[in-house]
Amino acid sequence: MNSYISIVGMYNYAPDLFDDLQLPYGAVHALAVERILLKCADMELLYPDAAFMKATIGFWSEAYADTFQKMFDTTTLEYNPIWNKDGVYTESMNTTGTDQNINSVKGFNSDAWAEAVKNNGNSSGTLTRTRQEHGNIGVTTTQQMIKEEREVSTFNFYDYLADRFKEEFCIMIY
Repeated sequence: MNSYISIVGMYNYAPDLFDDLQLPYGAVHALAVERILLKCADMELLYPDAAFMKATIGFWSEAYADTFQKMFDTTTLEYNPIWNKDGVYTESMNTTGTDQNINSVKGFNSDAWAEAVKNNGNSSGTLTRTRQEHGNIGVTTTQQMIKEEREVSTFNFYDYLADRFKEEFCIMIY
């Protein structure tokens, strides 16, 4: 008869097993540990030594810190799920030039115009225009975007973390 140690058995033996687990800012440590224990409860561990396993969990979570942070951040993004266009656009145009303004007059006894006042000036500047565009541009239907939003809403960071833990530390033979 073969015997093995599971993550639950090791955690019961060494309750500090997950103390070095590094999580994204805002993630709940106790919830992460609970999901790992629950999802990996009956699986054999790759490393049956508690001290080595504790250190390895810390190194593993540090190595994936950026990945875990980005995955966690996707759960807190704010957006309108039925818009596929949302942005602010700024256009700038530099202008330079010479302006000339001539006022002419015509005498009552003449058909010719005569220059009365002539104003010359130089001008330059930047013309900036900002506009915000949002909504559905028509490539994807609102119904399709709602369906995709439902798929996004089923993502759970803690299950994602537990699945990565399982792949890294559990022997995947059933």
